[in-house]
Parts: sequence; structure tokens; C-alpha cells
Amino acid sequence: MLTQATEPLPTFLEFIIYGHMIDNVVLIVTGTLHERDVQELLEKCYHLGMFDSIATLACITSEDLDDMNIEIMRNTLYKA
Repeated sequence: MLTQATEPLPTFLEFIIYGHMIDNVVLIVTGTLHERDVQELLEKCYHLGMFDSIATLACITSEDLDDMNIEIMRNTLYKA
């Protein structure tokens, strides 16, 4: 009985975290494309949206994405 009452809370918290994760991904990718320092970008990320491999996103180059593709990526992730 107790698990049923507490189940919605973890699910709700996951939804909150996912939004911050998406925002952090977009921040890192956009900052990298504009040649910002990776450490500076990591410091600007929201702590709830941090994950282990977030720094690897800085390997993305301008050939991979542009500003329009980043917005499409953000909207697709939020929709999913």
C-alpha cells in the first residue's frame, strides 16, 4: 500500500530532472559551437540536470550541428 502512495513522487521528480538535463545538453552544445570554455559551461549547468557523461558533449563540432538543429533537438527531446 505504501509503494502505491509514493510511486507518483519518483515519476514526478524524474520529469523535473529530464527538463534540466535537456537544458544542460543544449547549453553545452550551444556553448561549444560558440567556442566557450567547457569548464565555464559546466559551472553554468543546473545541478539537477547533471549526468556523468555531460562533458563529452563538448566534442560536438559545428559540422555536426548548427543553431537551428540544436533547437530542433531541444524540441524533440522535450516532446519525447
